[in-house]
Amino acid sequence: MKPTSEQQQEPTTSYPKATTIGTPSPRATTIGSAARTAGRSYLQATKGETATMETYPGDPHAHPELAVCAISATGAIKRKRESIIGKTAVCWLSSNSHESEPHHVVNALNEQLRISRHEIKVVKHYPEQYLVFFTDSRAFQRAVNHHGVRSRGRTFNFEPWTECRHAVEKQLEFRVWLRIEGLPAHAWSEEVAGKIIGQHCAIHYVERHSRRQDRTRTYDLWAWSSNPSKIPKIILLTITDPDRELASGDDVELFHDPPRGYKGAFDYKLHIHLDVVEDLSFFGGRGGGNGHNRKPSREFLWNYGMSDYLGERRSNQQHDKLRRARLPPSPR
Repeated sequence: MKPTSEQQQEPTTSYPKATTIGTPSPRATTIGSAARTAGRSYLQATKGETATMETYPGDPHAHPELAVCAISATGAIKRKRESIIGKTAVCWLSSNSHESEPHHVVNALNEQLRISRHEIKVVKHYPEQYLVFFTDSRAFQRAVNHHGVRSRGRTFNFEPWTECRHAVEKQLEFRVWLRIEGLPAHAWSEEVAGKIIGQHCAIHYVERHSRRQDRTRTYDLWAWSSNPSKIPKIILLTITDPDRELASGDDVELFHDPPRGYKGAFDYKLHIHLDVVEDLSFFGGRGGGNGHNRKPSREFLWNYGMSDYLGERRSNQQHDKLRRARLPPSPR
């Protein structure tokens, strides 16, 4: 798929800058003071600002502090949730002691509550110490209803696992119609599209013509969004060379060859065209929520091969033939 290693050009990577800590060393001298100001302008030094320094690949000082990723719980996530709700508990020790192993939890439940070892799977977890999967909901109820299971000097506490645990509830105020231009044919899938838009959107559904690959000018989908203004106009999609696969029964497993050099990949420049924005605060008679310049729906103009810049479509302006003559369907 890629040229041989002799033909490949050595990649050039520029790493981000990190900042030095502005707190002076206790053993600093006049000479040390001069060293601390090295790399900073006079204005930076007088203001106490930090200087930039070269970093190495993986330097924790160069990592972004925060990124956002949105996904929809439709499909496999929904089915997984339904299979573990009411049969999964978190477990921790009252002493917060980590001098225990999963088999200690199994022994405690078996000895104190007569729950069969075959009905329990215990795995190490965080921030609680263990996650306990029960095959029987009645055994689960016995564990979470018991106030502390004492066994051999340890007290294990159990609470039901829920999707709300360690989560902050929020509401996505918008639904958008996105049209992804430039998605390569071999990566034409909802899974890939979800990763492309995942920083600020979660897929609602993919248009039928895109699911069937009947039209490949754009990959068209509806998505939930917290802020349409943060949806990037261009995404650089990197697809690596495939790894070797081995057949294993009904499944296909990847064979993990050790690296022997650079990993080959292709970069694809994708234009993310924002076609329609629906303001969900207008649904249910709520009337626009907070903020100015809000209305139930906006349609936008854009051109193939270009970043969006034309703005909102006026009533007398024409657009792509695929554009619907009616308002988009109500969210479901």
